[in-house]
Amino acid sequence: MPGWVIVVERKHQETKTVAATIRPGEVFAHRGDFDQGIRTLLPHYDELLTALSRCVPPTAQRILDLGCGTGNLSARIRQRLPQVQITAMDYSPEMLMQAQQKLPPAQTTFITADFGAWALDPQAFPPIAPVDACVSSLAIHHLSDAMKAQLFRQIFAHLRPGGCFWNADPVLAPHPWHATLYQRVRQEESAVAPIPARGTVVPCGYSHPDQLATLADQLDLLKAAGFEAVAAVWQWFGLAIFGGYVPE
Repeated sequence: MPGWVIVVERKHQETKTVAATIRPGEVFAHRGDFDQGIRTLLPHYDELLTALSRCVPPTAQRILDLGCGTGNLSARIRQRLPQVQITAMDYSPEMLMQAQQKLPPAQTTFITADFGAWALDPQAFPPIAPVDACVSSLAIHHLSDAMKAQLFRQIFAHLRPGGCFWNADPVLAPHPWHATLYQRVRQEESAVAPIPARGTVVPCGYSHPDQLATLADQLDLLKAAGFEAVAAVWQWFGLAIFGGYVPE
């Protein structure tokens, strides 16, 4: 279905004031501020995208990007792998509109949908053929732990044998001392430039304001879903890239 834009559901309308309510993951009151603002809020954002893009095997042909936002991760992957066909899913129409400006329509299928709802009942959504890799960035931490587990199981079911899943997300500190450290580093790094106005986050579908889990707990959830060779491959204090493989 390359080039299609599939609108499945829209649960929240745009608010144009600075005090806007926003969906989890949209971050900023004005959606157009995301690409600039996230780099101020997370100075290692581009390093994170590059590291995650390198986790995708060079032979990959089909990729599923869950919570794709404005398309930055998929665009970074295409810089390495221009041959890939991408299915990009997000529940924010405003962010998907920006993603459509970055990704070629002939190689991209856009689905406007809540990936939590998809995880519970994929038959209610347009079918997604088995993929070689699934990726996600800064999105899954908005699900409860039970929903993370369900999503990981659904991702596993949609990967080809030998396929992989990699997730870049903030993680819960395993100890209060680490929490203090993570917070201090984040404050020091994000204080160097003005950050665009943040919106008021309200629940949308199965996503809520931050519901972080420890890295160790999420690795266990991946193992329980059937993934093997589960590991974290990159971490910067409270940000981590982790995932695993489907047995061949």
